[in-house]
Amino acid sequence: MPSPPPPSPLLKLPRELRDIIYDFYVAIDGGYVYDFRAGKLRGADAPDRPIDLALTYTCRQITAEMRGVALSANTIHFRTYSAPDVNLIAWQLEQVLEQCSYEANAQLAKRDYNERGISYHYPRFNKSVYEQLSCRFPDCQPLAELVAAMDKGPPTRHGQDLVDMWFWLRQNDCQGGWFEVPSVERDIVHSALKIACDSGHVDFWDVSYRNHLEDFHRSHRMTPYDILDIVSTLMPWAVPTQQEIISAVNKQDKEVSNKVLCTGRLSRGRRYYFSAAAVAVKFLQETPSSTRSFIRKIILHEDRVSVAWPECHAKGFIPFCLEHPLLYIERQVDLWHTIITQEEVTDWLEFRLISDTQGWPFPDELCYHISDWLEEAGELSRAGMPPQSFRLVVDGSAAPEKASAVFQRLQEDAAVQEAIETSANLSLRQKRRDSDWVSLHFPEIMRGLAGNGAFSFIRCNFNVGDVWDVASIRNTPLGSRREINENAEYRTSRSLYMPDQSNCKTLLRLYYDEDHHWRYLQEDGQEGNYDSDATERCFVQVPYPYVNM
Repeated sequence: MPSPPPPSPLLKLPRELRDIIYDFYVAIDGGYVYDFRAGKLRGADAPDRPIDLALTYTCRQITAEMRGVALSANTIHFRTYSAPDVNLIAWQLEQVLEQCSYEANAQLAKRDYNERGISYHYPRFNKSVYEQLSCRFPDCQPLAELVAAMDKGPPTRHGQDLVDMWFWLRQNDCQGGWFEVPSVERDIVHSALKIACDSGHVDFWDVSYRNHLEDFHRSHRMTPYDILDIVSTLMPWAVPTQQEIISAVNKQDKEVSNKVLCTGRLSRGRRYYFSAAAVAVKFLQETPSSTRSFIRKIILHEDRVSVAWPECHAKGFIPFCLEHPLLYIERQVDLWHTIITQEEVTDWLEFRLISDTQGWPFPDELCYHISDWLEEAGELSRAGMPPQSFRLVVDGSAAPEKASAVFQRLQEDAAVQEAIETSANLSLRQKRRDSDWVSLHFPEIMRGLAGNGAFSFIRCNFNVGDVWDVASIRNTPLGSRREINENAEYRTSRSLYMPDQSNCKTLLRLYYDEDHHWRYLQEDGQEGNYDSDATERCFVQVPYPYVNM
């Protein structure tokens, strides 16, 4: 009988030394990157080759000792994803969720009637529905005020009673909405639908009309039950299959269904991206819990504008972070690709050409776009995210000086809002209707970015400027401040400047090169790797008035 082979010299070493060797063996410079199309992890140093784990298979003991070491030792990187085969699905997901949000608000805001004169929307909510909603969202001050106001009778607008309190709350309590965190606003609307349905305050169909329910469902608006079914199964951070999209679309009215299922509505050559967070959530969902437990660090590279309210997609990680406390997620959001979109850049160019100046008046929309990302990150801890499990990094490295200029303007806006909030002479409604109000936690977040407060899990890789003196702003009368804001010299002082035309062309190429390259290949019926020459030819061919300035 042959003698057994001698033990490996590796196994003669102490376990502590073997663990060091294992870590060194599996560690890859740059960690792992996720290949969405293949559904596999690749080494960042050689993404075209499988990861080398040959040592793992040498014997049972080493296999057991190395279990999970590769995932623990390497950071996993995810990026936004788009490809011709999923482009339509990404667009359809956004359309479906936006339509659900619109319908939910519409059904809560008013009564409506079908062609037979039968009401199929809510009757006026009674106080118990709002009380339950207020208990579920105790931090929503407008809801608390509404419950208190209902004791005094229905509100009026232009001398006439409103159809229901909800419409009054959304339209009259604050300018343009609640000014809550956007995802929380949607949660409030969906919760209102569910509470009303569960408590029997929905009377959509009378007996004579129930026989026509199916036809109505297919040819008219969604019922609240359809909306609740869609939003409970199709999350904003989902990467759905085509069948899941079709199932959701079939619950919507015929006009919307035709729009979403008609590929001709898709802009030719435009790419729709799934966020890096959505791609990572899908990866974690498909990975067994026993394997997920070894993952230590994930970095999300949000380098393109993605679909379905990407600001809130980090909420999809909360169950995984609660299940695995050692998991750490860093979400790097590109300021110039993901937050400041191409619309802002082209608006700046148009202003520059018309006014013959290099200044860019700081747009209010830009402030709201940035605050949405910051507010959604701040909402994570209130939604249950462990404090040490997540960090948002705003990446302005493509143009750090311009990024600093943007955030220095935001510091001023934050100070103005804080001055409004601390004013004893203004009610909640007046404060939120003020044109200088940005978002709920905006001043606190901006102080945190400057290192003077909470929200330490939000960081920027550029200078965000100093916190403004709120007292000096508070002492300025409201009327005087608005006169200052309307002053042309003041607006010019708040302009952002880009002194070099080449910077502008570079920024435009950041937005257009990849999209136009894809369009170029599609028109020629080709698919392949990135070709800089093809990109340049396409970039010149696509008509755009500012490219050759």
